[in-house]
Amino acid sequence: MKQIKHLLVLVALLLPLFAQAADKEVLARLQALPGVSDVQELKSTAYDNKYLLNITQEVDPIHHQAGTFKQRVVVCHVGYDRPTVLVTEGYNCKYALREGYQEELSKLHNVNQTFRQLYKGKWVSTGISKGGQTCMFYRVFFPDDVDVSVPYVAPLNSAVEDGRHEPFIDHQVSTATNRKHVKDYQIEVLKRKAKLMPMFTQYCNEKGYCFRIPLEEIFDYCVLEYSFAIWQWGTPMTQIPDATASDKDLFNHLIGISEPGYFTPNNPNRSFNVQAARELGYYGYDIKPFKKWLTIKSAKG
Repeated sequence: MKQIKHLLVLVALLLPLFAQAADKEVLARLQALPGVSDVQELKSTAYDNKYLLNITQEVDPIHHQAGTFKQRVVVCHVGYDRPTVLVTEGYNCKYALREGYQEELSKLHNVNQTFRQLYKGKWVSTGISKGGQTCMFYRVFFPDDVDVSVPYVAPLNSAVEDGRHEPFIDHQVSTATNRKHVKDYQIEVLKRKAKLMPMFTQYCNEKGYCFRIPLEEIFDYCVLEYSFAIWQWGTPMTQIPDATASDKDLFNHLIGISEPGYFTPNNPNRSFNVQAARELGYYGYDIKPFKKWLTIKSAKG
């Protein structure tokens, strides 16, 4: 059994003061590595040598009959004698394919200079969100693989629905005025649900989205997700429409912050969603302030 996993691990080498010229030897050496296939050169404004490839991994290294999958890897090469930054991820991670992508750790001058003097050839692992979790797990199970671990955001949930996020969003994040602004927007959107549903339906149809629950319930979940998403991405409060805004403005803002594709069963984060439900846990939704306007009766599960 073979399958493609869109789980990306980014390997980047710390930048030198001057970029090297493109090196065809790097391509040949990557292609010669065992289990590596489909090596493609990528355009980059940050690295002279950047490649996309697949590496064959066993689903279960103990039970070989479980088969294999291909893990996607982006390699940003600068030199063989520099510290290597290993970025673990758990989503679709296509951001690393952007021409201007550059991992923060690979360009921090002080880290570069310090490690170049003391840790030639050493490995540094890092990651954000699910990647931060993976960075920690990787260090726990394979402590000798890397010399330094730098997880950026590494949530460790205590249950399938953790329970700590909802009171934090309701009572602690930012200021009381800002929290009220967010909640008032959510309530206004739900109050206008009948007017906004035709736009919501048309949008989902144009995107070709398919869902496992009725579209009215997906609308509810987008509104519930909104309060987490707007704080997560640091959206300025000034961008939130007030109660006098037009239906179109309310709708466009909701789509910009809490896009319904997040709730499609085959979205790019599918592998993460499965692992969150079975192993890692996630955050839940507090429906109490919105219950009178919701189609759903419970957000559990």
